[in-house]
Amino acid sequence: MAALSFDFLQYEQIDSTNEEAKRLLAAGAIKRLTLIRADSQTAGKGTQGRTWISPPGAGLYMTLVHPFHDDVESLGTDWLQPIGSIPLTPLFTLAAGVACAQTIQDLTGLSIQLKPINDLYVEGRKLGGILTESLISQGQCKALITGIGINILTHEAVHPDAEEMDRRNTFPTSLQDCISPALFFQWQGSAILEELSQGLTHQIDRWYRSLTQGNSERILREYMQFKMSEVSLPPELAELIHHR
Repeated sequence: MAALSFDFLQYEQIDSTNEEAKRLLAAGAIKRLTLIRADSQTAGKGTQGRTWISPPGAGLYMTLVHPFHDDVESLGTDWLQPIGSIPLTPLFTLAAGVACAQTIQDLTGLSIQLKPINDLYVEGRKLGGILTESLISQGQCKALITGIGINILTHEAVHPDAEEMDRRNTFPTSLQDCISPALFFQWQGSAILEELSQGLTHQIDRWYRSLTQGNSERILREYMQFKMSEVSLPPELAELIHHR
């Protein structure tokens, strides 16, 4: 398989990597697949408008941007095929979930589960989350924005109010908590960030390409293998899967 070519932007601190992606897209500064990563976020975004707490150095905070172009044939194989009309964003969210679960599982040996729609869990505790957004202009999808947050180090800041955790049943965990010290500390410095972000970029791009080529059935099958059996899919996704 050919090496994947993409741009990489690193920030020490930013409000949100997803919001920075939107600003750069609006300014015309993103022309191809781009990875945006930050050491910390002051206004990290979770699903349903929640905040993703992002203390410095404690986690992976990244956004992958896939811009779409009308004249894809002249641009070569580095580009995703354009979607055209507004995409079924939930399918891309599922594809990102599968990519994250596979990447973390392959890297660490952990058994990853996906809590619909796309929270990453290990043994009933939340390890990370995914927020997929579409940039829409004149009824056309111009870019996909995939934000990912993964807790790497154990940090007291990622533990919100205990009552809130109990209400939502979202007790956090980290890679440091979940894997053996011998394995965890083999990663020196930022090595784990590099391996995770590079692996996630390649896997997400691979699954997105598969989806734009019409392989939604395979993505749905893979997602159901990772999905928590005791948690129901949202109605819109359940209906989508039922009709495929």
